Parts: sequence; structure tokens; C-alpha cells
Amino acid sequence: MTTKTQESRIRRLARRNGYIVRKSRGAVSLNNRGLYMLVDPSTGVPMVGWDFGATLNDIEVWLNA
Repeated sequence: MTTKTQESRIRRLARRNGYIVRKSRGAVSLNNRGLYMLVDPSTGVPMVGWDFGATLNDIEVWLNA
């Protein structure tokens, strides 16, 4: 499975569960690892990947738990 396909599938899964997947767009630094973050849109609080440190697999595991 390609990364784009997996990303689309995880975004749909997150949306069905009431979350948003955000992808890092900034430069990689201590506060930004350059990966993904799962956010609760009602509070704006990251659920997984506080520092854009979550992989798509990490988010999928969290959503399926």
C-alpha cells in the first residue's frame, strides 16, 4: 500500500471517529518531527503525536483500540 493510499484511508477512519489527521508542513525541529498528529477538533487537543511524531500506523492503532 502506498503512503498516499494509507494516508487517505487513515484520514477517513479518523473522520468517522470524529478526529482530524494533521500532517506536518513545517521544518523538522525538536517540536516538529515531521510526521502526523491526530487532533480532537472540538478541543484542538492532540490525541496522538503531540510533536507531529506519530506515524500513520500509530494513529491507526490508536483509532482501532
